[in-house]
Amino acid sequence: MSGGWGCPHEIDGLCQRVNGAICEPGMRGCVIDGKVTFPDGRAHLPRWPQPGRKAGGASSGTAGARRPGGGSQ
Repeated sequence: MSGGWGCPHEIDGLCQRVNGAICEPGMRGCVIDGKVTFPDGRAHLPRWPQPGRKAGGASSGTAGARRPGGGSQ
């Protein structure tokens, strides 16, 4: 038996609790936000998929990511 966690709010890789953001456990708005600590220590911000792409696809993982300061570098 393997360990794991399944969220009841995640459907097809998207979070129904955080308005369709790409599901990332611990992101702001998640049911476990503030209840667990992740080893990287960073704040997990919600990301939304780009139009026309499915969540969990073979992308670089930055689709719809917000950049600090709003810059587009």
